[in-house]
Amino acid sequence: MNWLHAVILGIIEGITEFLPVSSTGHLNIVEKLLDYDINDKGITAFTAVIQIGAILAAVIYFWSDIVRIVTAWFRGLTVKSARSDPDYTLGWGIILGSIPVAAVGLVLKDFIEVTARSLWVIAGALIIWSVVMWFADQQSDAPAGATHASVGKGMSQVGVKDALIIGAFQALAPVLRASPAPARRSPPGSSCASTA
Repeated sequence: MNWLHAVILGIIEGITEFLPVSSTGHLNIVEKLLDYDINDKGITAFTAVIQIGAILAAVIYFWSDIVRIVTAWFRGLTVKSARSDPDYTLGWGIILGSIPVAAVGLVLKDFIEVTARSLWVIAGALIIWSVVMWFADQQSDAPAGATHASVGKGMSQVGVKDALIIGAFQALAPVLRASPAPARRSPPGSSCASTA
């Protein structure tokens, strides 16, 4: 891979990682347009490495939120009165919401690594989830111009059921190479109307 292609793919990753779209799906499409074999182990490794950079950026950006949630969760495990802290519940929500993703990843590993890497699957998933997000946006009772922070549930109102629903939809992301849940990229302390 030459430097120009590496920069182009880095830009695609940087733009798409923090949007409610599939960064991996878009990277795979651009890699194919650049005439790379998206099933090649080297290309797969490159994709993983540049995504680690985006994950690291998110961890740095949300570090104080992460520390606050982890601290509240551990405190809630030992001090009963601390369990009323919304961050304690959010900690459990993150743990429970991760279970469907891990389960699907383990059960469908071969499908994800082979069939889901087809450009037909990627394109179909991106189109389907675009329609789903458009439909969800049309169903919103939010006034025109409202932001997610001003409508829907606040993070303190997200319960176990919501966490499992978010996790279930996130579990579809590696299978369909599409990321239906912008909630995974929402700041832990923010309000997010989306649970799917």
